[in-house]
Amino acid sequence: MKTLFLLLLFFVKSVSAQEKLEVYFDFNKSEINPKAKIKLDSLIASKKKIEILKIYGYADSVDTKKYNDSLSSKRAKNILNYCKEKNISISNQFEIKGFGEIHSQSKISDENRKAIIFFKSILAQKSKPNPNNSENGSFDSPENQEILNQFLASEKSISEKFKNAKIGDIIIINNILFQINSEKLADGSLQIILDLLEYLKNNPKLKIDIHGNICCNRNTNDVKLSYRRAKFVFDYLIKNGISTSRLGYKGYGSANPIYKIPEKSYQEELANRRVEIEVIEN
Repeated sequence: MKTLFLLLLFFVKSVSAQEKLEVYFDFNKSEINPKAKIKLDSLIASKKKIEILKIYGYADSVDTKKYNDSLSSKRAKNILNYCKEKNISISNQFEIKGFGEIHSQSKISDENRKAIIFFKSILAQKSKPNPNNSENGSFDSPENQEILNQFLASEKSISEKFKNAKIGDIIIINNILFQINSEKLADGSLQIILDLLEYLKNNPKLKIDIHGNICCNRNTNDVKLSYRRAKFVFDYLIKNGISTSRLGYKGYGSANPIYKIPEKSYQEELANRRVEIEVIEN
């Protein structure tokens, strides 16, 4: 009964509707230990009703600052990977950080070796097309799901796309997809942005411009939606540690289609509705 009571406490809502769960790690370890898994699995039991907002990793003050920065980041990433393996919903505005030893250190060392998972309760909602908005194609119809799966399966990884890239090259990223007439990400698209973020961190000389493109719109002057989508990617990268001096963004609407508008097939819509990355400096 005591255990059940403690588990229920993890899900008591805060005033702001944002909740958090703290899990602790063994000394000098980033792997999730059994006690932490019990807490996480309790959270995962409500996976249809929660969304992960942020994961922050921390370390004690033993060892060097550089080592502790790395250790805290690994702890946060391992929590993220565990949540993704369990199909937990990840927010479009998701943030992940490792704070190392730079935080309010507890006198009890064990309490400093932790990760904090911030989450909120969610209700399932379905997006509905609006005929007055700028992008209305057939891309969310159920019969096209297999076509979409095949389209995305053919995509190369970020590292493969950027391999041998030169200044001025335009790299097409088809698997950053958005909800209908929205800059909110479609399911499964966050991972490719996380991959882009990691690539930028590992290649600090790389500078890019982010280009947003839409499909299905004859009005080439209607760039608002594509602009917001490009800005979403820009903001996410900035929020997670990439300098503004390395990034730019622009929305092109339907002015640069790969296939002539109106598109003749669902595949053509997918190809036109894309994010592009221009290499500015490498």
